[in-house]
Amino acid sequence: MVLKKSSALGAAREPELTATLLAPRHWPSWLLVLLLSLFALLPRRWRNRLAAILGGWLYRHKAKRRCFVLTNLRRCFPQKTEAEREHLAQAHFCSSAQVMLDMPTLWWSSKTRFLRRVTLQGVEHIEAAQAQGKGVILLTCHSLALEYGGVRIGLNAPLVSIFKPFKNRLLNWLVYRARSRFGVRLAARADGLRPLIKATREGAFFYYIPDEDLGGEQSRFAPFFATEKATLPMLGRLSKGCNALVLPCYSYYLPTEGRYQVTVLPPLQDFPTGNKQDDCERMNRAIEALVEIAPEQYMWGMRLFKTQPEGQPYPYEEC
Repeated sequence: MVLKKSSALGAAREPELTATLLAPRHWPSWLLVLLLSLFALLPRRWRNRLAAILGGWLYRHKAKRRCFVLTNLRRCFPQKTEAEREHLAQAHFCSSAQVMLDMPTLWWSSKTRFLRRVTLQGVEHIEAAQAQGKGVILLTCHSLALEYGGVRIGLNAPLVSIFKPFKNRLLNWLVYRARSRFGVRLAARADGLRPLIKATREGAFFYYIPDEDLGGEQSRFAPFFATEKATLPMLGRLSKGCNALVLPCYSYYLPTEGRYQVTVLPPLQDFPTGNKQDDCERMNRAIEALVEIAPEQYMWGMRLFKTQPEGQPYPYEEC
């Protein structure tokens, strides 16, 4: 399927690699890029071992992030013991290190090598959605390997997503390059959802990531694991407005196989429901199911619950 050239999707402005990025203030970033690119040449088992060592160091020394992770795990999994939550947090930091060491795969690898390193499970759901001629919203969440999902699915279907610029200009260039170089189209976040809705109606798959806490002004509180989370009530409206199926998908690393996998699940049934609260709850349950595929690889370091109902304490006060 090819998108119409007349699509109203306003492309995000592509960052440029200019001589100004060679200024001394960017040298630390270039050094990190160089080191990661060299590490990418190491045998897989060496990188796995290095990720375990680096992850352990991060867990011990990144106190603020560790506090965010453990706070989120306590709220979501009160049935687990503290030792179990700490073990999950340690695995999360090791997974974070693994994904960081593998970033050059997104930056520099050829399409052939990328396809060897990143497999797609659930292609039949993508093909079935295309055959129906309806719009498609790929419901995903902030997994550590999130970047792999959009790029990999974009090799099977026309895909659009949102790009929010980074303050670090070199990182901005690298991330834009990684996301778009195999054909994924990126829209500026400042342009809102209207262009993305039109592109989805015209046949694009919309890679939608709604699990960030964006404040209480437009959100509703809905269950998320064992707690309540400020949730944007947008998915039902998008699904209806785009006449779109909602396919949950999750991206994660398979350590025993040394590769990444993107899993696409069957579309949500009887969705949207017509009730905003019910739609929020359905969406969060779908995201829970995705997280449970590889719970250590969810971005538990985000402030997932910074917005609280009136009168409830801020959960990250001790961090």
